Parts: sequence; structure tokens; C-alpha cells
Amino acid sequence: MHVTGCARSCALPHAAAHTLVASAASRYDLYRRDGATGFGRAVARQLTIDQAADALARGARPSQDDLDA
Repeated sequence: MHVTGCARSCALPHAAAHTLVASAASRYDLYRRDGATGFGRAVARQLTIDQAADALARGARPSQDDLDA
């Protein structure tokens, strides 16, 4: 898990399995590394930290609520 406030993430020297990128105050976009460039594929956007924890507990598969957020 990597948490960043920067979409470029220059400080991470390796690819993380999951990344949370701060997208607004107390909101995060969750990415899962899948071979795509950058952080990988976005699996949910505009999550609270609790919603992100729930998504990670489910294996970072988005629920409809995550997609609608």
C-alpha cells in the first residue's frame, strides 16, 4: 500500500500493489497495480479513508457504491 498526495509519486522507488492518491480534502482515489502504467487501474474514486479500507479488505474490487462515489 502506498499513500500519496501527488499523482506523480516520485518518492516511491518501486511499484506498490495498491495506491491511494489524495484527490480532495479527506478523499482518495484507489488504484490497483495491474501492469498498466503509473499506479495501475483506478478501482474507485473519491473514497473516504474508511471506504478505502473497506475496498482493500474486499481485495480492492470496487462495489457499485465506490463507483458511484
